[in-house]
Amino acid sequence: MIKYVPLIGSQLSSQLSALASLRIKIFNEFPYIYVGSEEDERTYLRVYEECPDSMIILVYDDEQVIGALTTIPFAFEHTQIQMPFVQQGFDLSRIFYCGELLLLPEYRGLGLGGRLFTEVDNRVHQLGIERFDMICGCVVQRPENHPLRPASFRPLDSFWQKFGYTKRSNLIGTFTWKDIGEAIETPKPMEFWIKPTAQLMKSGIG
Repeated sequence: MIKYVPLIGSQLSSQLSALASLRIKIFNEFPYIYVGSEEDERTYLRVYEECPDSMIILVYDDEQVIGALTTIPFAFEHTQIQMPFVQQGFDLSRIFYCGELLLLPEYRGLGLGGRLFTEVDNRVHQLGIERFDMICGCVVQRPENHPLRPASFRPLDSFWQKFGYTKRSNLIGTFTWKDIGEAIETPKPMEFWIKPTAQLMKSGIG
């Protein structure tokens, strides 16, 4: 049976290993092709543990963690992720961030991702929609001729668009990790998607 378990702020601590394992497994796939460790994950996820307004949802199939959503007010995110917004003069306190939406391959295409995207909107309402002007998320950019790109790979542009997000090619950030086949960590370009919270007020979500 599928169940959704929300964790607020420090509640993540008890489930951090489960989330770390899921992230390492899924991000090992293209386009992230990430080589990580639980220590790396603990470092990255510390901001979610320490922020009282962060929300992580773990998705279970019976007792197995098969998916997750991470969200946080953008002002608490890592400086690397924030940088393109800082450079363009955005007020970080007015932005809500969808960090990751993760599902194991066998659970994709079943509507679970759409349910999780709805939870992002609901969390903005819970915290007070008047606090935020927009929701953002980002996706790593990879060249079409990348040697590890599977023939079956399809970008998730249509999925973002379905839930009201618009690609902002003028907002390109970077985040650093080690790819499969890399000896050291290198910065990766991250392209942002934006949804104005005004859309939530029009739709009556919450």
